[in-house]
Amino acid sequence: MFTRSLLRIGRAASATVVESFIAADGAKAYQVPDFLVVSIGDGARLDHVRLIEDGREAFNISSAVVTLGANAHFNTFA
Repeated sequence: MFTRSLLRIGRAASATVVESFIAADGAKAYQVPDFLVVSIGDGARLDHVRLIEDGREAFNISSAVVTLGANAHFNTFA
């Protein structure tokens, strides 16, 4: 599985995004490559929360490209 997400937060807007990655019962070794592209407009704010409950032998490899406008805020929590 390879997920790609694109988020565009407009000027002076605010949003909270919650992603969850939960392993299937009995899942063993696997890999989850995840890619996020974010554009946050001038004066906007994004709070990004990732809930990860992978298997013990799993690899969750995440990458992000974030573009911030003037006075924009990006908070990420995993």
